[in-house]
Amino acid sequence: MSEFDTTLLSAKYKALLPEAARTGADETALAGCFTLLSVADAVFSACHERLAQYQLSEGRFAVLLLLRQSSSNLTPSELADQADVTRATMTGLLDGLVRDGFVNREEVDGDRRSFAVSLTSKGQKVIGKVIPLQLQWLESLFANLTIGARKNLLESLQMIGRKVRHEQQ
Repeated sequence: MSEFDTTLLSAKYKALLPEAARTGADETALAGCFTLLSVADAVFSACHERLAQYQLSEGRFAVLLLLRQSSSNLTPSELADQADVTRATMTGLLDGLVRDGFVNREEVDGDRRSFAVSLTSKGQKVIGKVIPLQLQWLESLFANLTIGARKNLLESLQMIGRKVRHEQQ
């Protein structure tokens, strides 16, 4: 494994490399996979830190984004479906967003059991500020790659993603 740069690998993946060599596994494939996973972990961690500056998590950011993009208020179940999370998870996200003043819950047609969610002015302001910052940061991660390298990376990641999805079915 000495011909691969392992400096970006998480400790758990570095520990697996000698096992791969002992078993005769394809070290190039594993180095690629371990690097992908390690870099993804680093990006998720950095994203978490960036969003936390605005009292947001990825889940809370997604809720604000969905509300911003919607032409009308959304129910918690609609938000859960669109965010691909459980209703219980969405309830927790909404409780925190209401508590922190990012969203409002409003009764639907006088039914106390049903309500819709809308952005507050604070929520609108924060999501309006965070979206361009996040997009600019994410784009900057690829700044050192040529257009050709970006396309090759995208194609490779899509191939891996399709294989993973196929195996899950």
